[in-house]
Amino acid sequence: MVEYIEYKGKKYAVRVSYYALKMTRKESGKNEGDFNKSMQESLKHPEKFDIEIYETMLWFALLAGAEFEDTKLDIPREKMEFVLDGCFTEFMAIIEKFQPKELQSAGEKKDEPEGNRSQRRTGKTIVKKKQL
Repeated sequence: MVEYIEYKGKKYAVRVSYYALKMTRKESGKNEGDFNKSMQESLKHPEKFDIEIYETMLWFALLAGAEFEDTKLDIPREKMEFVLDGCFTEFMAIIEKFQPKELQSAGEKKDEPEGNRSQRRTGKTIVKKKQL
């Protein structure tokens, strides 16, 4: 899957792919478990996430997009914070689209009623009593 961002009037392919996630994790210095946990946390509470990691992720996602489209990325890495200034909301939505299911809210579906999530976590059937 490829998504696009626009920077200075030009569209750029973005892929938050295996490569992009692997390289972002590697550069972060975190082990896989800690990185996955911080990614889960970022989806729940973006305000608590190390925001600078988005620059790194965007860089590698743009490289992956350029590779996928067989083009050359013409934005230097030093400009990533300015690119994010123009497309931060869009990039956050792109990240969520590309997240492996196990990273999305620890396997919980956003639109699923709470009772179903509780039942899946505990394995117990939840019976609601009717109010009289």
